[in-house]
Amino acid sequence: MATQVQIEMKSRSGTLFIANEWVKSSGDLREVIDPATEEVVGAFAESTADEVERAVAAATQAQRQWWAMSALDRANALHTVADRMIENSPQTGECLTREMGKPFRESNWEGGAAASSFRYYAEIARSEQGRVAGPAIAGQLQMVILLHLFATTLRLREVSKGEWPDLQSPVNFRWSSRNHLEQ
Repeated sequence: MATQVQIEMKSRSGTLFIANEWVKSSGDLREVIDPATEEVVGAFAESTADEVERAVAAATQAQRQWWAMSALDRANALHTVADRMIENSPQTGECLTREMGKPFRESNWEGGAAASSFRYYAEIARSEQGRVAGPAIAGQLQMVILLHLFATTLRLREVSKGEWPDLQSPVNFRWSSRNHLEQ
């Protein structure tokens, strides 16, 4: 009899999480094999260029929403993520064990370890508001962090289009009076 995790792994096979929903990929599928039983437990999809573009566009929109939140709201959101990671640790652990053969005791621990990282950065955001994690007032951006993220996104977009970015050349930006970047 299959566990709930096995059922979930089969149902998510060949899907991608884009714009807050699971979508069936049109890319090639690769089997995921449980190393203990050699049973096919699912499949992952190789994303197409169009799917990468949709994911980047969705991530860009999500980043704008994230920056519209205050540092304290972002800290609370990170704590919520950590809480859910701990709640889901047994399921995450079973999934990791089935897909890569890691002992359950260690894979079950992963949820808590990842959650502690989210809590760490949440507290940095809470205690460093206005200095490192961004201002406490919603919607204000720190230019240095934004420039880095924006340049990285542009270079990733070049790679997703099959182009190799010229990492030696600077990316030119100007800061407009509307508090957004223009290339």
